[in-house]
Amino acid sequence: METEKPADELRRRRERGRQSQASFRKRQAAATRQLKDENRRLKGAITKIINATHVDEYSDLLESIFDAVEEAGIEAERPVRRGITKDHTGHLVNSQRRRDHVDIEKDAAVYAMANAFVQNSSDEKRPGSGLSSLPSINPPRLTSGAWLDPMHYTRSPLPPEDIIPYLGNGSKTFAGRLFWSFMEHKQIGCKHSHPELPVLMRGCLSHSNITKDANFSFIQATMEARREFARTGTISMEHAAAGEADLGLVLRDHILKEYHAEGKDPRSWLSCIGIEERVKSMFGNDNFRLLERAARGEGGSGLQETLSNMNCRLYNTASCFGDGPRWNVNVVDSLFLELVGKVTSASAK
Repeated sequence: METEKPADELRRRRERGRQSQASFRKRQAAATRQLKDENRRLKGAITKIINATHVDEYSDLLESIFDAVEEAGIEAERPVRRGITKDHTGHLVNSQRRRDHVDIEKDAAVYAMANAFVQNSSDEKRPGSGLSSLPSINPPRLTSGAWLDPMHYTRSPLPPEDIIPYLGNGSKTFAGRLFWSFMEHKQIGCKHSHPELPVLMRGCLSHSNITKDANFSFIQATMEARREFARTGTISMEHAAAGEADLGLVLRDHILKEYHAEGKDPRSWLSCIGIEERVKSMFGNDNFRLLERAARGEGGSGLQETLSNMNCRLYNTASCFGDGPRWNVNVVDSLFLELVGKVTSASAK
């Protein structure tokens, strides 16, 4: 019975993992359905605008525009529908033509938008009145120049919890610079040679049963979501599923449980913060400050170049723990011990 307990625990953890993944896929599918529904309604509203440009009722065009405004979730006051009558000659006239100057200024932006649609419609003498009468619907851009892609404007303001220590002032620490050097290594155009990305990712994920069969494209999406938040402070809908706040920490907890169940010591794997603490104890405060300066691009170029080469080697040897990259303590020691002599020499100067 004792020998069955670890197997039972592993089976239960895998089942919980499958349930967690199933819940995640359901949330992702629901978000996709909602977005498609919003797109459908918005396209319908735009179609009404196009249809309205082919009739004589100017007020109908305004009504269609504000219907689209509401579908897009934009707060705007809908103007009172103006009365339209015919004079004795049969021409359409506005019964509220004499409005005060304040009302005219208030609706000026709306009139400009309507005129743009009317002008573009008159220029495009095409049969039919649906979306096919637009010059192009990919990307979803009206000929007036207004972008109405909800994927672009729907963004999450919540950061993934695993990158919080490396945001703001945390990005300026030695650990923060090490973290973002890893996350952006391919984007910054490193001149050194590296294995192909699939080979690197396979090595990064193979240390655990939890991650070894992970989808490469999803792992790339999780990294892009974190880079995007660091750049913009938000995450787009395109990467929202991969940037869920607790996703990285949940994955980390599963990996740590697996390590404990298999008798492995997770403390032998260091995060970027763990590397900073260990290197500081190896170098001492004064020498560590020199290393920090080199990480900021200050001080002697020789030390900076050595540190850059070391970042490349760290990039090649990382393992994914969900909450960011980690490195075996033996790898860290061997890499940074090579730096001790150079830092000591720079300190003596």
